This record gives sequence, C-alpha cells and structure tokens, in this order.
Amino acid sequence: MLNKKDSSIEISQPFRGISKLSRTVDYFVASHSVFAFTFASVSLLYPQAFSLFCKTPIISDSVTSDCIRLSSPFIFGFALFAYKSLRFPNEVRYEIAQVFAVSVSLATLVCLFVQGLGRWNNLLLLNSGVFAYVGFGYGIIVYAFGKKAFDREGSGTDDEKERFLKYMTSMV
Repeated sequence: MLNKKDSSIEISQPFRGISKLSRTVDYFVASHSVFAFTFASVSLLYPQAFSLFCKTPIISDSVTSDCIRLSSPFIFGFALFAYKSLRFPNEVRYEIAQVFAVSVSLATLVCLFVQGLGRWNNLLLLNSGVFAYVGFGYGIIVYAFGKKAFDREGSGTDDEKERFLKYMTSMV
C-alpha cells in the first residue's frame, strides 16, 4: 500500500492507489478489458462459437460469420480502450466510464430485444447478463461515486468501496 509520501507517478499507476475504491475500480476496468478482448478474439477467430446461442447453426463460410468477424475490431477497440484508460488521468477515465456505461447498457438492451425475436436460445441471456453486469458496474461507478472513484490519491473511502462491492455482488 502506498502512502501520500510516495511520488505522484507511483500513485497514478493502476492498482496502486491509496484509495481502496480506486483500486476496486481499476480491477473492474481491467476485468472488462480482459472479457472484451476474449469476446473479440472468439468473434474474429471462431465466430461459429456463437452457435451456442442460436437456434440454427452458424457456419464459418456465411454472412452471419462475416458480420461477427466484422464486429471484432470494434470489440477489440473497447478492450484496448478500457486497458489504456487505466493509465489516463482521473478526469478522462471518468468520461470514458460514462461512455462505457451508456454503450454497454445499450448492448444489454439490444441483446434483450433480439432475444425476443425467436432466433436465439435462452443461453443468449448469459450475454445479456454479462453486458448488464458491466454496464451496471460502470453506471454505479459514474453515477453513485462520480469522479472520486478514479482518485488514486485517497478521496474514496473504505465504506464507499464496500458499497460498490455490495451493489456489484447483488447482481450475481
């Protein structure tokens, strides 16, 4: 654990903030990055894996597979954006979290909408759940804690970290 006597360069490093809330947010953002990178890799390299969620198989040589592959660079972009944001200034990280809160929540709504079209099986709800968890997480970070959630120098209290963890575990 760092204290305020340590250099500001060290404090601004991911996972090393004085604030436990900021370290929790760092782990959340890092897990989002890993999940998105994995999702993008599957989309690019083995799009037919999404047959798991469909009522009809997705074959490698199909328009459906092409569409899945075409989405992968954007998913990689989200993954890399989340990863890179760990080293951005607090104010910028807050703005990025707002974008993620909205866009991932929108992805949740789209998943739920297409679920109702009848072409997808109930396993698609797993994707909806993951997107909801990530979108809700960013929403809690942004709207319940605000900019102080990204302050690695100590404005987030242990009680706030516990409150964030309580919100997030209530979803599981």
